[in-house]
Amino acid sequence: MEFFYWEQAAVHRRVFGLLSYKAHYRAAGSRSKGDLTPNYSVLPPRRLEYVARLMPDAKLILIVRHPVERTWSATRRLLPRYFKAVPSDAETIIAFLERESWIHEFSDYPAIVDRWARVYPKQALLVLSFDEIRNRPEQALRRTCDHLGLTTDLDFSKFDLEARVNVNPEMAMPTAVHDYLRARYATILDEMTRRGLWS
Repeated sequence: MEFFYWEQAAVHRRVFGLLSYKAHYRAAGSRSKGDLTPNYSVLPPRRLEYVARLMPDAKLILIVRHPVERTWSATRRLLPRYFKAVPSDAETIIAFLERESWIHEFSDYPAIVDRWARVYPKQALLVLSFDEIRNRPEQALRRTCDHLGLTTDLDFSKFDLEARVNVNPEMAMPTAVHDYLRARYATILDEMTRRGLWS
């Protein structure tokens, strides 16, 4: 489920309380349950500490993608929300990415891992690459089940492992935008490679 509960803004505005959040899972009974959204990857430290205090035994999964690809995918999703006529020229898109600098926080995977590692042990976090999910979906699902302590004795042929969800509008990335993002993420890519978060 994607509730966005732990986002700082939602909690600060008291959109709904903890008891209301827990009620969403009541029907699941004793079955494993979870919450997912990329927005949790950039929660501030104090919010992470709060999460860890309430759920010290939580299992975490982080899906990493090449930072340039991830940011361009997000940009394709966001441009129609910010512009009546979606721009295709590199200058406007780069200016947008400079202005909306928060977008880049979601591509800084080493920083994301470090923040969560301050409140959860290393073994609590499973890192999956977007490429593994796309190219070897059964392997990714088996690893996920293992991490969550779920059985892998399943007939995986019954799952639509090739299905695409939340597909963003198609749009070719201008060369100048690619160069801009590649330069911006050069240090992050080096650190991801060094840590084995990307190969």
